[in-house]
Amino acid sequence: MVERSSDLGEGDEPNHRIYDLTDSRREALRAWFASGIPPESQREEFFVKLMVALASGEADPACIVQTRRAHLYQELHAVKKQCDRYDPRAERRRSCWLTRLSCTWRLTCAGWT
Repeated sequence: MVERSSDLGEGDEPNHRIYDLTDSRREALRAWFASGIPPESQREEFFVKLMVALASGEADPACIVQTRRAHLYQELHAVKKQCDRYDPRAERRRSCWLTRLSCTWRLTCAGWT
């Protein structure tokens, strides 16, 4: 995961040790930067990615913003397609059918039928 890249200080017990990512962890970090963000944690994970990119220098913050923007446009397009398919009359019929089914089930359970 991490490896010691150097010691700062004198003697057998240096005051500071500097650690660096292994090549495999660096590759995993780059993949994480390029990945999408799950809807339930969008703001937090985006902010963390941005801050880690700024602190580590492993990714360009502008690329992270652009990747996030592209994913948001994809989500917006999917919602728009769903809205375009929405038929209020069909939804009303479905709602009435479910209400009747629910009432029938309650009457059956209560022994009224």
